Amino acid sequence: MKKLNAALVYLLAMFTMGLTTKLVFTTHIIYRVQVVGMDALQLVLAGTALEVAVFLFEIPTGIVADIYSRRLSGSAALQAHPRVERERESGWAS
Repeated sequence: MKKLNAALVYLLAMFTMGLTTKLVFTTHIIYRVQVVGMDALQLVLAGTALEVAVFLFEIPTGIVADIYSRRLSGSAALQAHPRVERERESGWAS
C-alpha cells in the first residue's frame, strides 16, 4: 500500500475542519437572527459570554493537564460535556 503524503493529509484535514467550522458557526448565527430573533447587541453579548466561558473552563483543564495528565484532562472534559448538554436542554439556558 502506498504511503500518503503527510503534508497533503494535514492540509486536507485542516481545510475540512476549517470549512465545517465556518459552516456551523455561520448557520448558527443565521438561526439566532431569523428564528430566535436576536439583534446585533444580543449576538455580540452571546459571543462574548461564550468566549469568557471557554477561557474560564480552559484554566482548570489546563491545570489538571499540567499536574496530572492530558489524557485525564480530556477525559474529564468529555465527561462534563453531556451533563452540560442535559442541563441546557432542561431549560436553564433558555
